[in-house]
Amino acid sequence: MNLTDTEGFLPATGATLYNPCVLNNPATPNHTYRLAVRCIDTPDDFLSIKEGWQRLEVEAIYPNIAYGYTYLTTAIKHLATSDIKVIVVEKQFDEDLPTQVVGIVPFQEKRILGLPLKAVELWKHDHCFDTTPLLAAEVATEAWKLACQFLFDQEKVRLISLDTISAEPAIEEILRQAANEIGMGRFDRASFERAALRPTANSDDYKSQFWSKSMRRDQRKLERRLGDRGQFRFEESNPDSDFAELANDFLRIEDSGWKGEQGTSLKSNRDTESFYHELIELSARNGNVRFVSLVLEEKRIGMLLDLRSAGTIYSYKSAYDHDYKDLFPGKLCEMKNVELLHQAQVDVADSCTAPDNQVLNRIWGQKLKFQRVVFAANAFLPKACVKLLPTIQSLKHKLRSDS
Repeated sequence: MNLTDTEGFLPATGATLYNPCVLNNPATPNHTYRLAVRCIDTPDDFLSIKEGWQRLEVEAIYPNIAYGYTYLTTAIKHLATSDIKVIVVEKQFDEDLPTQVVGIVPFQEKRILGLPLKAVELWKHDHCFDTTPLLAAEVATEAWKLACQFLFDQEKVRLISLDTISAEPAIEEILRQAANEIGMGRFDRASFERAALRPTANSDDYKSQFWSKSMRRDQRKLERRLGDRGQFRFEESNPDSDFAELANDFLRIEDSGWKGEQGTSLKSNRDTESFYHELIELSARNGNVRFVSLVLEEKRIGMLLDLRSAGTIYSYKSAYDHDYKDLFPGKLCEMKNVELLHQAQVDVADSCTAPDNQVLNRIWGQKLKFQRVVFAANAFLPKACVKLLPTIQSLKHKLRSDS
């Protein structure tokens, strides 16, 4: 069924509450609540918590639109190649108060480094740029602990892999504290940073802090060269924009270059294209999608596609028409976007790109920290295996390089 056909709440099916723990409510000391876990995997289950899930998305201690309701359910519908389950942690009050969703953790079974142990990984498909779980700030550590205990006790998992999870201090403290309290073993597979933008007083101030003089001259030179080819302008979408037209133009431009030739463009795969169209349609309804276009003689030759959740902008995709690559339309769009993001009332913009993206690393002056981590259950064999994981990983890398 289409996940957007029904609004409101539906009864959840096949969801068994697990290990409720009674806690005090800091906001109202005379009230108590329970944290409880259930695992859901059907469209009706997802719809049953839609309102609470969307609220958590904007209130989480660390925002991650890739695990937000619209993005994740659309991805499951079009991109999942195996069973994806979603752990839901809920706050249930003793009093007559509504239940609150305080944790969303999607996962799938996956072999970790070839070890013969049952393992899961927080779901990361080809279009997922962040696997940080959604956790309510006031109970983040407790919610994450309960999700891990559920996987160990109910799913009989021995290893939990987190690929591309935030390593920012707030999340790292949650991971550290939960591991200590449960007694989980930990293996840090990798850490990296990617470009980010946190607006300063204004775009001129930002450029003076983070752009070299040569880069500022480069922007002026490129715009002059562009003007020699004809009339040009930058366009930013607004609520009245034709998002279907913008979405199709983006597909055309992206498919014009090497991604189209190599079969990696959005348009190259039917499931990926369907995911993209539905994601844009649903996000546009909520005002959470934004296109920036470079238009030359009434033709779009460069485009950026951003998604938004509360105060965070996600630089989801960029594309340029390869017939105009000598004009560097993609780079010019990114440069112009620095000015536009300073007008967008945004707290932070995540580049969602590879750590070695040279263009954005020069244009965006700040970084976000990420990591790849594996946790093991509190049992002798898995913890012993975790101590061997660095050696196993090194051997696998050596075998690949020698082959």
